[in-house]
Amino acid sequence: MSANSSNAETTDSSVTLFARAVGGVLGYSLWAMVAVFVVPAFLILGINQALKITGVLPGGIVAMDTALATLSLFAAQFILGFGVLMLLPKLIQKMSWKNLAKLLGVFRWPRLSDIGLALLAFVAYFVSTAIVQALLIEFMPGYNVDEVQNVGFSTGIVGVELILAGIALVILAPVFEELIFRGYLFGSIRKYVPFWLTALVVSVLFGLAHGQVNVGVDVFVLSIFMCTVRERTGTVWPTILMHMIKNGLAFYLLFVNPELVQSLMG
Repeated sequence: MSANSSNAETTDSSVTLFARAVGGVLGYSLWAMVAVFVVPAFLILGINQALKITGVLPGGIVAMDTALATLSLFAAQFILGFGVLMLLPKLIQKMSWKNLAKLLGVFRWPRLSDIGLALLAFVAYFVSTAIVQALLIEFMPGYNVDEVQNVGFSTGIVGVELILAGIALVILAPVFEELIFRGYLFGSIRKYVPFWLTALVVSVLFGLAHGQVNVGVDVFVLSIFMCTVRERTGTVWPTILMHMIKNGLAFYLLFVNPELVQSLMG
């Protein structure tokens, strides 16, 4: 075999690997976004139209201004989106349950060490996002770090409605979002590209999914740390805990003790 022939084969191999990497990153990212956002959106639109047409609720889903209704929509969106997402590895790729568990990062039970790692990573995230937000305030005119995120629940709720909102925001959202982003998406993309690129893609998509600049920046930084923990442990248990801590603090400040936020800002 000549040197030219060997070089040509090496070049072809590099091009093939690059094409596979690009295809894998784009393909899995697109599939995740379609499964998690587009499919549930059509479900909600369908339910909305059915309620209007049948006259059960003439105002549609918008008129369902209760925490139970919002929690139900949360659950339906997460369960349907995650279910559709799993069709690819389980049915199309015929992945075994063992390999699927590894892909999602749930191949083992949580450990005490996961708690310590999650707490350390959360502290590092908290300091980092404070620095990033301060820099954006300083160098990006018009950046509004105090814009409140719309989480789907009305502030001022109490009693059972407050509990239902807590279940949706502090339990359901962290579990399903971690299984989707740091689980399925991270595990799928990581097979094609290095860790740093995997973390960047997953974190950008996670930030965009929150649909708000200041929140997107914050969760992007959070995701970088969670992806690092996922890479180190191979599981999503510590990232779920980090996500629960993050959402739990936000829930407390938004719904349980909003006066504290006002006093700090005032």
